[in-house]
Amino acid sequence: MLREDVVQYAKQFVGTKYIYAGKDPKGFDCSGFTRYVWKEFDVSLSGSSRMQEDQGTPVSVSKAKAGDLIFFRREKRGRVFHVALVVSNSRDGLKVIHSTNRGVVIDNISNNSYWRPKISTARAVL
Repeated sequence: MLREDVVQYAKQFVGTKYIYAGKDPKGFDCSGFTRYVWKEFDVSLSGSSRMQEDQGTPVSVSKAKAGDLIFFRREKRGRVFHVALVVSNSRDGLKVIHSTNRGVVIDNISNNSYWRPKISTARAVL
């Protein structure tokens, strides 16, 4: 299925370093990573997390599926500052793959004290 293919493709970049405004496997920022991954599947995304939040279809974070995008804000009405790609969403939590200052990593953001309070919205781009 396409959603799993997207996640599998994204996983090959785990460990790729973070580079501000990075858009390719030499180094990614968060939106450069999601854009690069989806481009492989002929889905065109903007180069910024704020603009990616306006693309696709809104979905409930609790119903987000593999391949959907999760957006983060530091304050409820603040600007989007980060985007991640859903790996899985189950009773075990919401797992995402994203480019952070640690590079491309997979995190369970449901159990993460830094990311959990910043989860804002989700979009399906498929």
